[in-house]
Formats: sequence, C-alpha cells, structure tokens
Amino acid sequence: MPLAVLADLVASGVPVDSAATAVLALAARARDADLVEFRRAVERDIALGAPPAAATAAAATAADVQVNAGARQQRPGRP
Repeated sequence: MPLAVLADLVASGVPVDSAATAVLALAARARDADLVEFRRAVERDIALGAPPAAATAAAATAADVQVNAGARQQRPGRP
C-alpha cells in the first residue's frame, strides 16, 4: 500500500522527496486505511488550491497525530 500511495501522490504533483518522506514516516506505524486517508487528504487539499508539498506536510502532520492517538487508545495507561 505505501508504494501505491507514494505513486498517487507523485502523480498528483507532490515532489518525490516530499511524498517519500511523508509516506516513509507514516508507513512504519500506520495501517493501510490510514495511508489511504492520508492520500485522500492530500488530494483534497490540492484540489482546494494548496501547493502539493504544503498539502502533503499538513496531511502528514494530521495523519501522524491520528496514528499516535490510535496507538494510545490501544494501549491505555501508556504515554
């Protein structure tokens, strides 16, 4: 799934280095569904006029927050 998301982002105009950095950071701990939602968020922001690199950075930050929140919910009581 990470490779497909990376390819989709690059096809959407995201610079390769920005797309690769974001996908690699998320792929280590995100589920496939999280990666798909990340891709959708980037594409939505680009469609609304955000520069592709900025859309990727913003979506990566939001996705990272969600992935970390999900991990905390699975392990209650752990920081």
